[in-house]
Amino acid sequence: MSQRWHNDWFSLPGQAVFDRDKQHVAAVSRAPGNLDLFVIGFDNRVYSTFWPNVAGNWNGEWFPLPGQHVFDHQTQQIAAVSRAPGNLDLFVIGFDNRVYSTFWPNAAGQWNSEWFPLPGRHVFDHQKQRIAAVSRAPGNLDLFVIGFDNRVYSTFWPNAAGQWNSEWFPLPGQHV
Repeated sequence: MSQRWHNDWFSLPGQAVFDRDKQHVAAVSRAPGNLDLFVIGFDNRVYSTFWPNVAGNWNGEWFPLPGQHVFDHQTQQIAAVSRAPGNLDLFVIGFDNRVYSTFWPNAAGQWNSEWFPLPGRHVFDHQKQRIAAVSRAPGNLDLFVIGFDNRVYSTFWPNAAGQWNSEWFPLPGQHV
């Protein structure tokens, strides 16, 4: 059986609409055949919908993630990554310019109850700077952002240590 692209664009189910000029969708695959989408809604909460491999249909409606934190749908963007099959991690620069995260651990079967700030003293501009997230091995996370000095900064979640690196650090090199 050959896989091929759908022959046309189509709307996802549900009543949610978004502003194409201000809002940005983050997409990630947490397991073969699964897709998860995230966007900051007009009420500034983070919303999600998904394509589960087993059901064969998109979820019927977008839904808000748990937690009291809100973000600016006009200037802030979500970064999404899967560090292991079934796991999801989200990142955003908050209003206090610290990087925040929440996660879906496959074993628990539900979202973490609240967003939390990552460790470290570094802050970034929530209106202009964006986080890039990647998983280089199961259980590992690496984050990258361009700092105020125009150097690339990073922090990481190492699988073995079970906690975030204590501080952001600039990558080596002279390029800015």
